[in-house]
Amino acid sequence: AVQQPPQQQQQQQSSAADDEPQPAASTSYSVQQVLCRDSKKAASCRAVCFASDGSHLYCGFATGSLLQLDPATGKAVTRLTKAHSAGLNRLTGLPQQPNLLAAGDMDGGLCIWDMRSQQHVLQYSKHSDYISGLAVSERQQALLAVSGDGTLSSHDLRSRKPLGRSEDDADDELLSGEARRTVLLGARADCG
Repeated sequence: AVQQPPQQQQQQQSSAADDEPQPAASTSYSVQQVLCRDSKKAASCRAVCFASDGSHLYCGFATGSLLQLDPATGKAVTRLTKAHSAGLNRLTGLPQQPNLLAAGDMDGGLCIWDMRSQQHVLQYSKHSDYISGLAVSERQQALLAVSGDGTLSSHDLRSRKPLGRSEDDADDELLSGEARRTVLLGARADCG
C-alpha cells in the first residue's frame, strides 16, 4: 500500500470530521455540490451571496462556518470554520468593498468579515433573536440589520461602529429591511 504524506492524512481526517466541504488547495466544487448536499451528516448551506463585484461567491452554513468560492473555477478561496457560534442565515456583500462580507446568525450575532485577513472588523451582539434581514445604504455607507426580536440596528461602514438600535423587543418580528435615502440621518428605513 502507498503511504500518504502526513499533511494529506491530516487533511483527510479533518475533512471527515467537519460538516462542510473541506477543500484542499486544488479542490473545486460546483455550486450544486456546495448548496445541494445529499449526505445526512453534512451541514446545510443556509445563505449565499456574491461579493459586490461578483468576484466571489460566499456560502454560510448551519455550523456558523463561511466558505468563499471563486465562481469562475469553483475552487475554494477561503474557509472560516465556525466563524459564528450559531448557524448563519443572512449574508450580504458590501458595495465597493468586495472583500468585506456582512453575516448574521440565528442567535442575533452580526459580523462584518474581511475575507482577506479572515478577521471580523465589526462584531455586534445586541440582538436577542435571529438576524432576519440585512440591507446596505451605498450612498450613506451604512448597514441595516433587522432581527426576529423586533429590533433594527444601523452600522457605519466607514468607522465600522454601530450607530443605533431601535427600542427593545417589539411585539412583531421584523422580517426584512430596505435602506432608502439616508439611514444615518434617519430619513427612511423601511422594515416589514
